[in-house]
Amino acid sequence: MGCNNKCQNNGEQSRSIRKSPKRRQNETDEGGMNEVNEQEIFENFLTESTEILACLEKEVIVLEQNPSGRETVDNIFRHMHSLKGNCSLFGISGIKLVAHSLENLMSKIRDREMEANSHVINIVLKGTDHLKIMFTHLLKERRESMLSPEQEEYVTEINSLLESGAEQQTTEALRMEILKFINQTDIKNELETNEPLKEMLALIRKTAPKLLTERRLSTGNPLLYQGMDVSREYFAVLGILAEVKTGNMQENQYSVVSQNLEYLAGKHAQMGHDEPVELLKSLLGDLEMLYNDESGFDEILSGLTEEAMAKYLPMLTVVKPEPPPKPTAETGLPPPSSAEAFRSRQIKIDQGKLDKTIDLAGEIVTVSEFFNYLQNQFAEGKVNKNMNSLKDAIASLQELSETLSRDLYDIRKVPISEAFQNLPRLVRDTAIVVEKKARLVIRGEDTAVDKSIVSQLETILVHMIRNSIDHGIEAPEARRDAGKPEEGTVTLSAMPRGGMLEIVISDDGKGIDTDKLRQTVVKKGLFDAQAAAQLDEKQLIEQIFLPGFSMSEKVTETSGRGVGMDVVLSSIQELSGTVKVNNRPGQGLATTLTIPFTQTTLIKKGLAVAVGRSVFLIPIEAVIESFRPADDEIYTVEGKMEIVKRRGEILTLMRLNEMFGCHSKITDPREGILVLVQNKRNRSCFMVDYVIGQRQIIYKHLSIKTKRQPSPFEGVSVYDGSRLAMILDIDGIIAQYQQ
Repeated sequence: MGCNNKCQNNGEQSRSIRKSPKRRQNETDEGGMNEVNEQEIFENFLTESTEILACLEKEVIVLEQNPSGRETVDNIFRHMHSLKGNCSLFGISGIKLVAHSLENLMSKIRDREMEANSHVINIVLKGTDHLKIMFTHLLKERRESMLSPEQEEYVTEINSLLESGAEQQTTEALRMEILKFINQTDIKNELETNEPLKEMLALIRKTAPKLLTERRLSTGNPLLYQGMDVSREYFAVLGILAEVKTGNMQENQYSVVSQNLEYLAGKHAQMGHDEPVELLKSLLGDLEMLYNDESGFDEILSGLTEEAMAKYLPMLTVVKPEPPPKPTAETGLPPPSSAEAFRSRQIKIDQGKLDKTIDLAGEIVTVSEFFNYLQNQFAEGKVNKNMNSLKDAIASLQELSETLSRDLYDIRKVPISEAFQNLPRLVRDTAIVVEKKARLVIRGEDTAVDKSIVSQLETILVHMIRNSIDHGIEAPEARRDAGKPEEGTVTLSAMPRGGMLEIVISDDGKGIDTDKLRQTVVKKGLFDAQAAAQLDEKQLIEQIFLPGFSMSEKVTETSGRGVGMDVVLSSIQELSGTVKVNNRPGQGLATTLTIPFTQTTLIKKGLAVAVGRSVFLIPIEAVIESFRPADDEIYTVEGKMEIVKRRGEILTLMRLNEMFGCHSKITDPREGILVLVQNKRNRSCFMVDYVIGQRQIIYKHLSIKTKRQPSPFEGVSVYDGSRLAMILDIDGIIAQYQQ
């Protein structure tokens, strides 16, 4: 319902946008900054349109699961109508044409003149893919893209479907499949020598020639007459003709056609183009003579206009587009678009949160004024009597700043559903490719996460869910034999747990075959047979996260390259998280991803430590404990490497003074302090002179690189108001020490 409500609100917002030209004109008349306002309106249009596209795809998947859902049909129709209307405002004809065609299709379904079967669902989803590609170009170039040949074919396909009616859907689908088949390169070559194939095509040409006819229209690409662009007016007229053909009669259709024809004739007249001027003025005269208010722009007028446009089109030059972005091999979907990148930069803020932040800012100003009062008191020598007031003011300011910091990071949070919204489509398309049946169940989609990790989470989940369907869910017949329903279930749940975000991806498939996995690690040379036999299940399953590791016997569109789980582990580790796999042979697999909620925060707690005359800050989440070691806890290996034995665990001792060149009087670890730290994979002990205590760290990223990489520093922060202290990067220090 969240998606529905949001997109219904978008519909209301789009109506307000349509009022904007008058507002812009008024602001121009009053000397306002019209250009700024127009840019702001256009940005609002882009934001709303990308949200509509995200909701649209989700609604279509819901419709496929429940074709009789009237509310879903109404929502999709409303999305298309809003998109078309907004595009009309900005004169974006190509996207408007595709959206209008889809709107007509959904109108047929809404009026129960057509069934929302699998063929229609595929057409609508194909439309959302085309719209994403077109919006990607619009966002990147700030101008409309030309319709590609594939998009032209798509508009023609919908129009043919609308003209033929629901009973002809199967025929149209057959035509598309036959053309797709015979246009394959190897099949074209085969047609030269394969007599049965040639006979079959000859039979089709004789009995049903329309099945072999290319029906693509030359629509959407820029049209020029001797270098003059006439695209907008031409396609505006064509759009009205398409409406009349589908029975969608509107009061303003005649005025739209006549205005565009008059404007077109005027442009040609200015340039001295006699032939098109004569044709267009003759058409305008016929329309004016035959038009009456009662019948409107009827079939007679549209027929005359269509004939004239058919004569006008050969006079024009069609500018062909560059090829569109190709779908990625693994997903069968367009690659991540700039539309999605644009959406990832947008955050909707609750007004209540803004009001609270403004109130806090007011309280900070009040405390600031009190500091000014205390400064005057101190200047007058009234120090002692105001010391308690100073302490209270400092405590108050610290409390307010911490609250403000928390509230600002709370504003950055969004529902994790933003990372989930493309996954239903992924499940559907992957299941089709691997010829399985699967559905996705989502829980906890309202869990709030930092906006900055949404795109990373989506990348991780794409690999995980594709892996569940391809490797976990069995084929329908195998599930039936195992006493399971033919349709497999992938469950995705998110929840907060003790300051961490926990995401669980589980399926009811066959789980991991550990015997086959053991054979695979031997076959790939990771272990010999004897060593592999000694691995327990946990150690064995860890091998699936190795780069290039795959249990697939052949490379397919969805698997076999060994990049999926490797990407998952490295991405989770970048977020300072962990991965845990629970294998249930014959019942399925559950993978738990755990990520710190605070990993994106730029204001954190840190432990301040002294090394010689230098101060360093260690992120508090990396600190396990600090202690002064006993005599029996320090050992030297082969006279070089120092280790610490702590509660039965062997830990490497790292002297920070030697690593950073800090002069320190303390050389014996038993006289200093050891800080036990943990990174993504290891624990180590850092030797420091003494611990100063916990401090708030305000992260400032370094703009310069250290000579040795990876850098031992995560950033820099101000310490005690005036001194700079380096923030240690635990991973970098351990990596450098190992080098």
